[in-house]
Amino acid sequence: MAVLVNRYSASASEVVAACLQDHERAKIVGERTWGKGSVQNVVELEGGLGALKLTTASYHRPSGENIHRFPDAKETDQWGVQPDDEFRIRFSLRELSTLILQQRSSEIVTANPKSDKSRFEDRQLKRALDFLRKSVVSTKTNRKTTG
Repeated sequence: MAVLVNRYSASASEVVAACLQDHERAKIVGERTWGKGSVQNVVELEGGLGALKLTTASYHRPSGENIHRFPDAKETDQWGVQPDDEFRIRFSLRELSTLILQQRSSEIVTANPKSDKSRFEDRQLKRALDFLRKSVVSTKTNRKTTG
């Protein structure tokens, strides 16, 4: 299994990715995640004149490591979910902008769809697919030799 993450992957997606990584059930592909490992509840104040945001819980990986990025956290600190070493692929700002625009345009239904000749080459997705294809070939080969 391969899980794609990027700098905007947050909260529950980080928990799932971290669990799969800690239990060696998936390769994490992409870039370090956002670091949203806390749960907040908003409590309205009497009369609706304000609200109070309370942190009521926090997420940790099965390994016990922190997911949340605290305000004073450094890049060298442990937070978020890091991709597996051989699967680190960080998008440039230009790539990320192009990806977001392409995804947005793919979600808009029009009467006359335009052909987008400048398709975004998703290096993260390509790396994940390469890994999965090799895994399938390896599994088939192992079945033939042991079966």
